[in-house]
Amino acid sequence: MKTLAVAVIGLVAGFGFAQERDAALEQLLDETVEQALQRSPMWLGPALGDDRFNDRLFDASPLAYAAERNWQAAMLERVRGRDRSGFTVADSLDADLLELRLATALEGAAFRAEQMPVTSIGGPQYWLPQMGSFAQFTKPRHYADHLSRMRQIPGHLDDTM
Repeated sequence: MKTLAVAVIGLVAGFGFAQERDAALEQLLDETVEQALQRSPMWLGPALGDDRFNDRLFDASPLAYAAERNWQAAMLERVRGRDRSGFTVADSLDADLLELRLATALEGAAFRAEQMPVTSIGGPQYWLPQMGSFAQFTKPRHYADHLSRMRQIPGHLDDTM
């Protein structure tokens, strides 16, 4: 039993769970989650129980896509610029995964998915009618948020077309 306890303690220390996390990396991760919540207010926020952006549709304008690419490029530079020598195993993994996510997103941006045609199986005509099923309606404010989203539909369709 004592050998098992020593092995578990060694594994925990080896994987960095018992060590302090890098505060600057945590800040980068927090900023990434915040950006994702703002960029995908209809899907990510409700899935995580965060209703701060429930009154918005995602911004499909060309300016929003350009801003997203600029943000990703700047964040990728910040992640790559971090000195990882003192990172725990968990921090190294988080930094590697964040770098991969950002690099992959920027590589994919070259294909300009926002300019892909609307099809019979994808586009606003598909997800807009289902919008209410993704929303939470547990507070009176949620109904006002849903109405706000509904009012944004004409502008969103203009941006999509």
